[in-house]
Amino acid sequence: MPKTHEILITLGDPAGIGPEITLKALQKREKRGEVRYRLISHPAIKEWFSPLLSREDIVWEYVGEEVDFSLSWGQESPEGGKIAYLSLMRAIELIRQGVSSLLVTAPLSKRTVHLWDKHFVDHTTFLADTFGVEEYRMAFWGEKFGVVLETIHIPLREVPSLLSPSHLAKTIEMASSFALNLFGPKAKVALCGLNPHAGEGGLLGNEEKTILIPTVEEMRAKGFSVDGPLPADTVFFQALQGKYQVVIALYHDQGLAPFKMVSFESGVNLTLGLPFVRTSPDHGTAFDIAGKGIASSKSMENAIEVALCLRK
Repeated sequence: MPKTHEILITLGDPAGIGPEITLKALQKREKRGEVRYRLISHPAIKEWFSPLLSREDIVWEYVGEEVDFSLSWGQESPEGGKIAYLSLMRAIELIRQGVSSLLVTAPLSKRTVHLWDKHFVDHTTFLADTFGVEEYRMAFWGEKFGVVLETIHIPLREVPSLLSPSHLAKTIEMASSFALNLFGPKAKVALCGLNPHAGEGGLLGNEEKTILIPTVEEMRAKGFSVDGPLPADTVFFQALQGKYQVVIALYHDQGLAPFKMVSFESGVNLTLGLPFVRTSPDHGTAFDIAGKGIASSKSMENAIEVALCLRK
């Protein structure tokens, strides 16, 4: 008999679109004997899933029963933040217990979760810190191309000082593995330059000459298929045309502005380097449309499918 893979799905902030897009995504997925879904959230949200309650491949894990919470779509609240936080902590417990190695996280409000844990900045950093992982990267899968970030949620002024050959080399290694696993053996990786026109030979900055070019040459000598540093204003067009399957961006908006322009409703956020698979829809809680039945579930559908593609 095939091995059963259980996917943990934290529903995020219960007043956001997480429950809605999860419901829609699971309704579109046919029952597969080797896949089971464990939904983690407050009991108040279960009624929303009444169309799925008879499915044997969907089980519930309740958290926050002591929280005085009644569902009100679109209302950001400390209570919603606490439920999102408790859902994530319960998923962590289940992963540590060996129940599952696949985690899909629906959107939460970083601001309200931070009220309950001052160390919480984002899913990526929190999960890496919790599991003691030092080498991790935030990545994004899209139907056109993927993106891996060299730095994550930091002020732009700090980016140049944080660039280092060793960290970048590891990013190239992880991006290459990401490209291989999700785009196939012929996938190519491109590295963005930091400065306009990738430094213009040192005229517009020297980070390319001193850090980026030597690191790329070193990794190419080791057999990695990576080009760059390339001007960020053209490399994403090349990726869109199929020349590159994964682009390494040196800072958050450099990579995510072009990525979200083409994959906003379908993109998937991944955390590379964790001892388990973690994916997420690449959008936020969208409190303004929550509960109205109009939120697209495409990103959640893809997050589930990518998680299954990466299972071991």
